[in-house]
Amino acid sequence: MAYNIANLTLLQTGANARLYEYTTTADTLATVLASGYFGKDSTTGQQSSSMLAAGDQIIVSASDGQAIIRVDTVSGTTVTTEMGAGEAQWVSAPIMNIATSGGLFIPAPFDGVIRRVKLVTNGETLDIGSDKLTFADTKMCHWPDSMVTYQHSRQVLYTQDAFGMHLAGLERYADEYDRTIIDYEAAKYYANILMHLTSFINKTLEKLTALNLDIAMIAPDHGPIWRTPEDIAGIIGSYAKWAAQEPTDKVVVVYDSMWGSTAKMARAIGEGLFAGGVKAKLMSMSACHRSDVVTEILDAGGLVVGSATMNNNMQPSLADVITYTGGLKPRNLVAGAFGSYGWSGEASKNLQKWLTDLGLNVIGDPLKVNYVPKAEDLAQCRQFGIDIAQATLASLKN
Repeated sequence: MAYNIANLTLLQTGANARLYEYTTTADTLATVLASGYFGKDSTTGQQSSSMLAAGDQIIVSASDGQAIIRVDTVSGTTVTTEMGAGEAQWVSAPIMNIATSGGLFIPAPFDGVIRRVKLVTNGETLDIGSDKLTFADTKMCHWPDSMVTYQHSRQVLYTQDAFGMHLAGLERYADEYDRTIIDYEAAKYYANILMHLTSFINKTLEKLTALNLDIAMIAPDHGPIWRTPEDIAGIIGSYAKWAAQEPTDKVVVVYDSMWGSTAKMARAIGEGLFAGGVKAKLMSMSACHRSDVVTEILDAGGLVVGSATMNNNMQPSLADVITYTGGLKPRNLVAGAFGSYGWSGEASKNLQKWLTDLGLNVIGDPLKVNYVPKAEDLAQCRQFGIDIAQATLASLKN
């Protein structure tokens, strides 16, 4: 069977190849692909060789799905493709709309070699002869196509991005590192990459629990491998804890200051937090990175943000950190805003609005001090810290 070359539509011309489309509602993919060649234009007599060349690709849309084939050679009306006539190793795998299309024919990427691909589903176990592999669909942990694989013979769970961290060193296993480094880097990765994907993380943990796997090792794509029972239970437990975002008795104070006045307010607020019975973590944006701020927020119960007013708004360093933090959607935090100003004082008001829009439990009005804080202003700052501390401790009881 041959197909009319006139039915090929040129979609795109590249430096070394062209992309065509062929659409038919009368034939299946198998019928089209079994042909292995296109004929010539029935009207003009134009042959395949005058349109197609080696390296060109054709998107075939048939009655039962879609495929991409690559042209290998063309001679007259004979077109040889990598999925040509007699090819027994067509690939069945989805390339779009998997929910409705089912299996579709596609070539293997990059090398043009046809490989046999099997579409697996959540909880499915594949027997590969010398071993068995069990799969769990963990989409949005942290990519839409995330999936973990369990190797039965070695009891290894390959987790893609889950349980990983941005840490590279000579040590291969988590237990070979100082514990404080591992704990911090694991929390930092979760806070900055996965915090806003809480609902998906919970689903991932539920799926892994349901599979009831005997895990001897967790091997993420990046970061050290977890191999001791304590470490494996610990990192899974940490993910469950971080996903819950339950508040603690720690309050993070994030601020920046132009001439030192807002910094004085921050220190006084920190004193009030300590006096009120909570831990205070003061973070000046002149010395801290936004990723470290988010890491501290992950296991906090309160967040206080402060800035001097600059150009009728907050300082750029605060705009940076709140934009970044807002996208990660922290929850269950008591919050407050403060800042010094010379003329108008919009910074603290705008910070308070951001905290409110984020859905946090904002305490009182924004605290503002004109110019350099006096003794009475600092006393007010300490009381502000005490109020935040009391609200934070109260939230732990709820």
